[in-house]
Parts: sequence; structure tokens; C-alpha cells
Amino acid sequence: MRARTVRRVRATVVVPAALALALAAVSACDDESENPAGGIEFAQEAQTVAESAGYVDLVVQRNGGTTGEVTVRVATQAGTATAGADFEAVAATLTWADGEAAPATVRVPILGDVLAESAETFTVVLSDPTNGAELGRAVATVTITDAPCTEISEDIDTDTTFPRGCYHVTDNIRVNATVTIEAGATFVFDQDVGLYFETSGVLRATGTADAPVVFTGVEPIRGYWESLEFYDCATSESVLDHVIVEYAGGDGACGGLVLRNGTRAAVRDSVLRNSGTYGACLDRDVQLTWARNTLTGNVSGAAEVNANAVGLLDDASTYSGNDNDLVRVSTYSGSPTVDQTWPAIDVEYRIEGRLWPTCHLTIAAGAELVFEQDAEVYLESSGILTAVGTAEAPIVFRGVEDTRGYWDGIELYATDSLHNRLEHVRIENGGDPANGCGLSLANDARAVLRESVIRRSAGYGLCVQHGVELTFENNELTDNGLGPAAMDANAVGFLDAASTYTGNAVDFVFVRTNSSYPERDQTWSALDVPYRVDGRLWPTCHWTIAAGAELVFEQDAEVYLESSGTLTAVGTAEAPILFRGLEPTAGYWDGVELYGSNSVDNRFEYVTISGGGAEGDPTDANLRLGSNARASVTNCTITNSAGWGVWVGNLVTVNADLETANSFSSNALGDVYREP
Repeated sequence: MRARTVRRVRATVVVPAALALALAAVSACDDESENPAGGIEFAQEAQTVAESAGYVDLVVQRNGGTTGEVTVRVATQAGTATAGADFEAVAATLTWADGEAAPATVRVPILGDVLAESAETFTVVLSDPTNGAELGRAVATVTITDAPCTEISEDIDTDTTFPRGCYHVTDNIRVNATVTIEAGATFVFDQDVGLYFETSGVLRATGTADAPVVFTGVEPIRGYWESLEFYDCATSESVLDHVIVEYAGGDGACGGLVLRNGTRAAVRDSVLRNSGTYGACLDRDVQLTWARNTLTGNVSGAAEVNANAVGLLDDASTYSGNDNDLVRVSTYSGSPTVDQTWPAIDVEYRIEGRLWPTCHLTIAAGAELVFEQDAEVYLESSGILTAVGTAEAPIVFRGVEDTRGYWDGIELYATDSLHNRLEHVRIENGGDPANGCGLSLANDARAVLRESVIRRSAGYGLCVQHGVELTFENNELTDNGLGPAAMDANAVGFLDAASTYTGNAVDFVFVRTNSSYPERDQTWSALDVPYRVDGRLWPTCHWTIAAGAELVFEQDAEVYLESSGTLTAVGTAEAPILFRGLEPTAGYWDGVELYGSNSVDNRFEYVTISGGGAEGDPTDANLRLGSNARASVTNCTITNSAGWGVWVGNLVTVNADLETANSFSSNALGDVYREP
């Protein structure tokens, strides 16, 4: 009787090729000619394997006829040996093609333990042959013999090699030498103990697909033992190749495999599973080669990775199947400082705090970055962000919860690289409610934003300051709390008519004039929402308004041009341009004034100006032309002014048919005043 339940682990055995060929010659049928499909049977009816062997191979052969495709089912059945404790259950279908007679091999993993015990048996059974094939020896019995583990309890200070076999770790082991572990070796850890590699410690654990190196617990309990940990091991590269680390992450350990403080390591084709915390923990300065690993069954998530080390991960590894399917990105001890690409892995990146790259950070198509509350992405002059997805594999930046403003969004501040690109990107739930933004561009930043969606910000979807350089094409700004965008006046011309700006709580593009005015030549496109102007709009450039655009002015706001400014507002009968107040009250806003702007390109055609001309001044008007201004005003509608419709100074050049080429109504002081 066993004193306690123990964890069984893998080891290895090799079936010689010569033996397999010899067995293939054994006949399953007495008369091969009677069955054209042949007979299917085990080459041996009994085999013995040591508990430390790791697996047993059973040969299944097709004898006699080979006509047609034949399949047979194969499955293990427990006896005195128990599936999951003494061997791993196998259920599969073997297939032989028409004319094929080569033997097939069924491999059953054998699990070892640290206890002395008697031999145990299980069987492997063939069933359900197809296409008329007959079964010969349909049952094979496997006997597992005991192979006890070697106990390890002392620190390792001299170079040591562990051959294939079982090793029982009964105390914390500190390593300051080179440890070589051969394929098929198994290390079984007592509760709350671990293996710790210090400054001069190096691990060379090289298993194979059939004979991995295994680090496991005496009991199959997540968090049973501590971890395989490396600290400051930068002298020589440790190698973990075809390694299994399971049931670790206990007693406060970060994960089953922990790499810290500049450690050099290569981890390939390995499995990190069933940790009580994370499968792996990677510090900021690790030097790591990471390829084709599997992190699954872990409590906290696949891995916890410092933000500077995330680019070491690969998209060929598997990170799913954990209690929390995520890779947690830690920013508290540093953000990315080395140029890197974050691959699109099969789980989300979970980010806490401020992600502040001071390098070129590239996000691969299909990656998903999920932010804890109040987290953000922030770049200054030394940082570059390239996030280029595809229509089929967009890049997603979102909050943990689908709540407006859950995280702070993305801010590019003074980063003017041509490589700042966001294409086929979705930014969701960012921007705090106090004028926050899903995406903010400030202080001469430069960026490209194409084919992207910014939605569910508590503030604005997009915020752009005065000196920014922006390429903006075919985007969607929707379901944002304060509106689709808040733009400094000099940046409004970057917006394009092909983008979508509707579906927000407030459907205006807000134009901020407090510290900005249009100073570079630009065209304001006709959007599917109006522009909302908050103060004096004072262009010192050639400012063009596209046909169909609508400009809505807050109280006492105005348009004002002097000699350095030019205004071309040419609509059509089908798509007029509209200047109006936010409220439909005469004199709600101050109107449009050209004072000394005498460009021949000052043109108003098919424009409606309504609700201007603040009360109280005899020169107030919807359109005021003063000093030596020049303008052409035709086919316009001038209405609902609190003063004049149009006021014309005596030095102004304006078309002679002003009064008859336009439509006037409801102007308090009259339609046109020409100064004597």
C-alpha cells in the first residue's frame, strides 16, 4: 500500500529498429491469401518497461493482404497501473493506405515517482478494423517495473551532469556551477522547494520531443513547489530545450520559470504548465532566445513580462489555456528602451501603469493590448510607435472593462518620426471624462492614422494640437462621450471627408481657437458632422472651406481675417456652405469679418451666413468687409443678423451686384450697408 499519492513523471526508452523490423515479419493470419485487406495485430503480446524509461513503444503490423485503405482503433486500459498516475492514456486511430504494409508504432508515455513499489500492468487494445481487415493479437500487456529516484538536497558548486533518470529534490538547491541535464531526466520537488541559479550558475537541460527534461512536483498540485529561477546569470547562456516545468509557482514564486537581472537564456520547444502563478516571469534586462514554447494551465496567466522584454516573445509559442489567458506587461520597473516588435500572440497583453517607450516600438498585426484602469501609452521625442494591422487582423488597444474612459488612451507628445503609424487599429475605452482623448497628438508630434476606429472614449475620440503633422484617412470616430474630435484650429485641415464622425454623444468636431489659428494653407472638408468653433477663428493663411461644410459658432465667436489671411468658401446649389450660431438667435455669434484682406481669392459662393451680427454696434453684420478688403459674394443667403446682412467699408472692393446676386432676409438693421 502506498503511503501517499505522488506525481508520476516522464522518462525514456528506445525500441531498436532491428527489433521492429523483425517483429514486422510475424504473421497475424494463418492463411494470408484468404483476406485481401490483411490482418492487424500487435507484434508482441507483452512488454516490460522501467518506470524511469519515459515511454513504451508497441508495434502494430499489417500482415497478409494490402488491398484498400484499412484503419483500426487503439486505446489503453488501466489494470493495476493507473492512467494519469502510472501512464498517460492513449486513444488513436491507425491508418494504412492501399498497398501499404509498414508497421505502425503506438507510443504510451510512462510516468515515474519517488516511491518504492511493486510492478504494475496495463493493457493496450486494438478494435474496430475497417474494410474487412481481421484482428490477430488484439491485446498487448505492458508491465511497469519500479525505478526509484536519487535524492538531491545539497547546493551545487561544481560542474555536474545528471544522466537520464529520476532525481528527488528535498530542499532548496542553489547553483553556482554548470549543471548539465540529459534527455529523459526527471526532477521531482518536495513542497515549497526550488532550484536557484545564481551569478555563475548555468543550466544546460537538453531534452528531445520523445524524452523531455522534466521538473515537477511530488504531488500534481498547482503551486506545489517553488520555481526554477535564474538571477544575474549573465556569464554564460543557459539552455532549456524540450523541457517541462510543471506544478511550480508556490510559496510566493512569481512563476514556474523565473529569469531576472540580465540572465542569458535560450528556452525552446518547452512546456511551462500548471503553475500556481505564471508559467514564466521575465525581467527587463534578460537576454533571451524564446521559441515554440507552450504556457498553459497556469493560474495567474501565461507569463509576467517586463515591458522592455515583451519583444523577446514569439508568435509561434502557445500562451492560451490558462485560468487567465493573458501575458501581463509590467511597467513599474521600466518601459521599452530597446527597439522591438510585440508579436501577435494567441492571448492579450495586459498592461498596468504608463507604457512609455523610449525606442521604436512596433506592434504586429493582430496583437491585442488591454489596459488596466488609468493605464496609458505615452511617447515623447525619443519614442516611436508603429502599429500597422490589416483589415483581417487589426491591432486593438482597449480597456479591461468596456467602460468609457476606463484607461487614459494613447498620447504622442513631441515624437515627430515618420514611422509613427497607426493603420487598421482600434482604440477603445480610452480618454478620461475631463477632456481626455482616445488618441492625443501634441507638441509637434507627427503621425499617420488610416483605416482605424477610435470609439467609446469618455472624452473625445481624437485630440490634435496646433503644430502636429497628421495624415488622416478613412477612419471612424464614434460612440465617444464628448465628441469625435477636438482639434486646434491649425490642425482641422488634416481631417478628411471619407472618414466617419457620427454616432457620438455630441456630434461636432470641436475647433479650439484659444491658442491656435489656421496658419498654414488648408482646406476644411465637408464632414458628416458640423465643425463647432469656440472663439475667434483668425486665419493667417489661405483658408478654404469645401462645399457642404457646416461651421457652427459658440456665443460671441467669430471669423476674422486681416491682410495675411484669405478665405475661399465656394459651395454649390446642392451642397452649400453654412456658417451659423449654435443657437438660432440673431446675434448669437459675431459673424465673419474681412479687415484688410484683399486677396482676389476671397470668395463666397453658395454660402449661408445666419445668426451673426452681435447687437449694439452699428457696424455689426453677418459679413463685415472693412479697411481695404476685397471679396466676391454671389449666390449666398445672408439671414437673421442682429445688425446688417453685409456691411461694406468705403475702401472695400466687392462685386457691384452684391445686393442682387444674393438673398437677404430677417436682418435687423437692413440687408446691405455701404459706407459713404
